[in-house]
Amino acid sequence: MPLPRILLIDDSPVDLRLMVEFLRGRGFVVLIAQDGEQGLARAHDLSPHLILLDVRMPGADGFTICRRLKQSEATRHVPVIFLTGADEVGERLAGFEAGAVDYIVKPFFEEEVVARIRVHLQRGRPAPVDAPAVLESAPQEAISREREWVQQACSLLDERLSDPPSVFDLARIVGTNERRLSELFREQVGNTVFGYVREQRLLLAARLLTQTSVPVQDMAEQVGYSTSSNFITAFRARFGCSPRRYRTANASGRAA
Repeated sequence: MPLPRILLIDDSPVDLRLMVEFLRGRGFVVLIAQDGEQGLARAHDLSPHLILLDVRMPGADGFTICRRLKQSEATRHVPVIFLTGADEVGERLAGFEAGAVDYIVKPFFEEEVVARIRVHLQRGRPAPVDAPAVLESAPQEAISREREWVQQACSLLDERLSDPPSVFDLARIVGTNERRLSELFREQVGNTVFGYVREQRLLLAARLLTQTSVPVQDMAEQVGYSTSSNFITAFRARFGCSPRRYRTANASGRAA
């Protein structure tokens, strides 16, 4: 059975990185979207068990995205928890009216986030992912072992984004075979191994653009692209703008 899949929709690379790291450490599969439209697409394509949704994003804000999720037959059952930097009663009421089940205020505490997610996972599905029936059909030892394979593989890939091992070598390192590791990535991460590497490279680039002054050409090599043109093309496809424009748009965050 798939592990709990959490879709995280947030336009802040820093918040994304922090949330992804500790949620994966708690055994959740984390799916990522950096804007509302991409979040809607991933919610429909990947069927998450729960969605963490930032309120303030460029383009469609969190309230709009939540309403659209609740209007769709495919996603209306998925519990949505809002992430916000403002602890205001009016904003909370607007979120609940849009269909959210809960709010988490930034800066967040890891234990609170995990506790709220678990509560709503149990409430949101008739057969929770950690129900006894699931554990009876798939022994806990096997689940834990496969989870460790994927977590170890993700950690290795994160450390070697510029020069990742092949899927064959990666599988051998963590203790399984290429086919099984590929299946587990699709099941637990919602992506291929190559797709995971590409996503992490671009998230790293987005973070470097907002936090450093590294030239785009040097950054391309640093995150694993052979040429700056390939990097720019991939970045534009992922974020909808060039790296330079992304840096300019987020310059205030770097200055802060």
